[in-house]
Amino acid sequence: MFGLGDEFLKIGTANQRSNASFFSQHYGLNAPSTLAKYLLSDSGMSDSNIEPANIKDWIKSNCRRIDIIINADLGVFTLELIEGVMHYKYEPKLEGFASPR
Repeated sequence: MFGLGDEFLKIGTANQRSNASFFSQHYGLNAPSTLAKYLLSDSGMSDSNIEPANIKDWIKSNCRRIDIIINADLGVFTLELIEGVMHYKYEPKLEGFASPR
């Protein structure tokens, strides 16, 4: 979960085989759907002086990251349930939902 100020931006999951997703994916521009790409394309962030060259450091300095770690033995359905509850509770801004909440 990534937040900025009092708002959550992105909520996602990574399993025990997803080291790249957990450690680095959202800070870069190479994967299809990353926090970095969303921030760079968000017109509301234009005053934040972010650009591709500094986006990783900007995220680490300005966003808060919350990791919820669960036992892998609980399975994918538990992981998806927790993610769904977090989406419901925090309504992340950058998840791509077109309809109003």
